[in-house]
Amino acid sequence: MYNFDRIASMIKDIEDYFKKLESFKKGRSVIREEEDLVSFHASSMMCLSIINRVIDLGTEIIVNQEISMPSKYKDLFKLLAKEGIISKELGIEMEELMEHRNYLAHEYFGLDDKRMARILRKINYVKEFVEKIKKFIIKEK
Repeated sequence: MYNFDRIASMIKDIEDYFKKLESFKKGRSVIREEEDLVSFHASSMMCLSIINRVIDLGTEIIVNQEISMPSKYKDLFKLLAKEGIISKELGIEMEELMEHRNYLAHEYFGLDDKRMARILRKINYVKEFVEKIKKFIIKEK
């Protein structure tokens, strides 16, 4: 049985993190480290927070669907795609985003403006993921 309050909380967190991320970007499509170090680092932490919350959301769905748990974060999205919860294409995009998550979490001080620009482009796939999960949850209700 889905805990709809918990899922709603995860989705709200993701939406709130996106609002904060947009405020750090100040209308720019990319944050350049040399332009604004504080915004650069704040944005990278918001991206990490968004990705971590997406992992929580995906895990919640996997557990409730009684699908076996993957050993890697990126495999979570392969399973969701295999089950038809998200498209194969979205699953691939989310898998790639998980590789950036690992970089943000484990090699943070090596983050440069080029990698951050890639992360900022990829992070928008989370919005599509959240919409697919909302539709899926509505069907399950």
